[in-house]
Amino acid sequence: MRQYEMTYLLSDKVNDNEITATTGKINGIITGRKGRILGEENWGRRKLAYPIVKQDFATYITLNFELEPDQLAKIIRDLKLTKEVIRHLIVVKDYGKEELKLSVDEIAETEEIEEVVGGEKSFEAIEGETEQSYDLMAKREETSEESEGDADTADKEIEAEKKPETEEKVTEAEAKPESETIKEEEKVEVEEAEASKPKKRTVKKEKSLEAEVEKEDKKIAKKTIKAEAVDDKKQKAEAEADRLAKLDEEIEGILGDDL
Repeated sequence: MRQYEMTYLLSDKVNDNEITATTGKINGIITGRKGRILGEENWGRRKLAYPIVKQDFATYITLNFELEPDQLAKIIRDLKLTKEVIRHLIVVKDYGKEELKLSVDEIAETEEIEEVVGGEKSFEAIEGETEQSYDLMAKREETSEESEGDADTADKEIEAEKKPETEEKVTEAEAKPESETIKEEEKVEVEEAEASKPKKRTVKKEKSLEAEVEKEDKKIAKKTIKAEAVDDKKQKAEAEADRLAKLDEEIEGILGDDL
């Protein structure tokens, strides 16, 4: 039997007085499947990390029990049918002392072994280093060498079949008349000439781009001229103001001397 640990959440609709009865019901599901309860721990009512079945609180209970592995699926089905349990998690704590049992078919294919060694002694030859086991390995090596030899011969036959095809292709290429070869050369030359010709579309695109660049340059030049004219006007106005200020100072000085 294996030891399991199950943590399940009781619905918040279960009252405090009903918790013991509900936990007894869950324990009965396990004992009804020939399980054995090892321990139980009630964590109390706690807030959930996220709502489950439109509920924000639930009662956490941890249960340790022993059970045969083939009965676990039935218990999970019964828990899903229990309305009071809204979530549950089962973890294996201890696998116990389980013996590994393998059938003859799972260990090896008996038909192939009997063909090589023969009879019931084939498994003895595999398990221990006996004379029969060495004979078995020797026979397997012989069979593997024979299979490799067959594979090599098959590859050689395939290569021999492929060679005449290549020779036929060469002879066909040599048998072509000179007129066909000349035509092929002319086609290549025509294709190269067409590829070297400049495309009209690219020239038109380049011209249009140049025209746009010139327009932008003209616009920038006009803007700079206007800006320079404005600067000149400002400079002239400032110079005139300075001149007038100097005249005013001179007139005041003259009038002051006369007074």
